[in-house]
Amino acid sequence: MGKVPLLHGILHRASHKLKNIQEDAQRDTLLGCFNRRYIVAVLEEQKQLADEAGISLCLAVMGLDHFKRINDELDHLGGDEVLRSFARVARENVRAGDLFGRYGGEEFLLIFPATSPLPALNTCERIRAQVESHFWKGLPKMGVSSAFAATFAPLRHLWRWP
Repeated sequence: MGKVPLLHGILHRASHKLKNIQEDAQRDTLLGCFNRRYIVAVLEEQKQLADEAGISLCLAVMGLDHFKRINDELDHLGGDEVLRSFARVARENVRAGDLFGRYGGEEFLLIFPATSPLPALNTCERIRAQVESHFWKGLPKMGVSSAFAATFAPLRHLWRWP
């Protein structure tokens, strides 16, 4: 085998490994959604783009209600499974182009670039309804509910991120 094809193969494998490392650095390893560092960076980027272009940007903060009680009743492994299921339900209900990530604990951010309030609100409500109607394995005494807070006004007037 010649040197050029050999170097091409090495470069291709290295590029593939680098892409995997980059994707892993953006993901919450437990849930598969974007992690805090990445979702906050994307929010900053999307806010700047929205401000510069004068387009709308909606943001929702979602969380699981009474998650401490879930952890207490199911233990932390059961709580992790509830988080995984919640993240899966949320990811299945967001539109292409929307960005969903874990902010911390049982709190999640959902970013709606170039989206007016009604579609963003509808997506949040669809996720909330799906969570409420989801079959939660191992939770016979309680269900799981979710709440969201959303901002649909221009974020430059409402928001100072820590």
